[in-house]
Amino acid sequence: MELVLESVYRVLPVWVITTNAGLSHEIEAGLSDIALLKFGGTFGTWQSAFAHIKDRQSQEGQILLADEIGNGRSAFNWVTIIKETVPTVSVIAVLDESDSEAIESALKVGVSGFLARTSPVSQIVSALITTATGGIALSPSVMNKIIGIGAGRNLSNSSQNVTKREVDILRLLADGRSVKEIADKLSISYYTVDTHIRNLHRKLRVKNSRGLITVAMRRRLI
Repeated sequence: MELVLESVYRVLPVWVITTNAGLSHEIEAGLSDIALLKFGGTFGTWQSAFAHIKDRQSQEGQILLADEIGNGRSAFNWVTIIKETVPTVSVIAVLDESDSEAIESALKVGVSGFLARTSPVSQIVSALITTATGGIALSPSVMNKIIGIGAGRNLSNSSQNVTKREVDILRLLADGRSVKEIADKLSISYYTVDTHIRNLHRKLRVKNSRGLITVAMRRRLI
């Protein structure tokens, strides 16, 4: 299925990759009253979505909801290809929560949200809003699976060096709080929070806040 609709009245476009026309229409309807988002269109494959998005690059963010992409350890490798060309894209993975390899694939490339295929449309729309405001969206069932994956691994030395204050900041980041909001919440300066976040980037070897949250959950830091 190729592009079916594009609107120009909202702020962040949401592109949906799915072969389920009913799901696409339900998401479009669910976004109709959300001022922060607009329904961009539907694609049948990630390749067709990529071809369209890369021709419409902008400084604004874009959200790609990926449903029915595939299974296994390479299920989300394509996300890296898209992000290298269009870094403003945030990807929400809709996956089978019993597929540990697909979840690990999504974790590896740093997707911005993890939803179970059984998620209702209301939860999907909520996840899109969370992602648009800088948070990371997680279905409870997928979160439990991620925790289980992390529990089966040894933590790296860099994870063990994360301080209690840094864990507090990670938890607030996971709640979608901005640096200013975290500073206010913890009664510390904006610059102190920024320094802690920079240190976390170094310790956990990631480049952005979404990556911090993903790694922190995988290693059971939060």
